[in-house]
Amino acid sequence: MAIEDSPDGVTSAEVAGFRRVIVVPSDVPVPTGPIRLFRGSLTQVSTADYSG
Repeated sequence: MAIEDSPDGVTSAEVAGFRRVIVVPSDVPVPTGPIRLFRGSLTQVSTADYSG
C-alpha cells in the first residue's frame, strides 16, 4: 500500500506494483482508478484501509 497526493506519485506506486494506493488531497487533482482509495486527509486513513 502507498499513500500519495499527486498524479505522478499515484502512477509511480501503481507501476511499482502496489495493490492499493490511498490518495489524499493536494493542489493537483488525481483521477479515480480501480486501486485508488480517496481520503479527505491523512487523519481519515484507518487500519481498515490497509486491507483491501
